[in-house]
Amino acid sequence: MIDLSSIGPPVLKEIEPTTGPEEGGIKVSLIGKLFDHRLGGCYAKFGKAIVPHKGEITPNKVSFILPPVSETGGVGDTIIEVDFV
Repeated sequence: MIDLSSIGPPVLKEIEPTTGPEEGGIKVSLIGKLFDHRLGGCYAKFGKAIVPHKGEITPNKVSFILPPVSETGGVGDTIIEVDFV
């Protein structure tokens, strides 16, 4: 079992890239610290679309595939919420 009390909240420093096409399909990486890869999964909410992480979660980086704007409810590339599970 993981002691979550010792982890602390994740810190977001940068999003790469900062813009994307309306049709989606590109990799978006969140760069920061304290991303706890031991939890096994991460989801991002882009508008109304919830997408799982793509690839490895490291303590400093997690990536997603940007969904098309048609699935986000018109929000585009704005990340509303990221949850580690």
